Amino acid sequence: MATLTTDNGLAKALSALKNDGVICYPTETVYGIGADIYSEKAVAKLYQIKGRSKAKPVSVMIGNKACLNDLCAEISDDAKALMDAFWPGPLTIIFKANKFLPGFMISAENTIGIRFPDHHWSIQLTTALGHPITSTSANLSGRSPASTFGELEEELLDCVDYAYDGGACNGIASTVVNLSMDEPQILREGIIHSKQVWNALKKGKNV
Repeated sequence: MATLTTDNGLAKALSALKNDGVICYPTETVYGIGADIYSEKAVAKLYQIKGRSKAKPVSVMIGNKACLNDLCAEISDDAKALMDAFWPGPLTIIFKANKFLPGFMISAENTIGIRFPDHHWSIQLTTALGHPITSTSANLSGRSPASTFGELEEELLDCVDYAYDGGACNGIASTVVNLSMDEPQILREGIIHSKQVWNALKKGKNV
């Protein structure tokens, strides 16, 4: 069962992650469930907790752009335009994955979704860890994501190793844009509207 502290929780969250554990953590959008992306044991536990099919890959959360070369096969001009416009923020970009990433983190299409949140605690966490963690909503598959700590399901909290109450999130999921194809595709419209995405892409081409 998860432990909960009244301090900022970073030390306990880091300890859990470094020991192949799974945590619940806040972002600016919804609460996430996180595991070290290089720990096969932890990622497998995450899938088991969520009841999620392993055919559905989870995105990753970064604390800075410096690690992108370790995650992506390439960073296109379109990606740079969207990152400049919306990162850090509620935008998940799907890239072609770096071939050196562990196979359990890569989709069948050899892609990976990446998000750089606009959330100080989450950025501190991944920066202190030294590499990304998983970024998927903290809920059982098929159920609604949690925007407050109180909305996290007991079944979930009973299974994770640490959960941090960071207050209320805005409750609106990130927008997801696929840049692994020949043309950009908006897979999910969240707090960033489609029009904003297309405008940023158009502006990037005119620079």
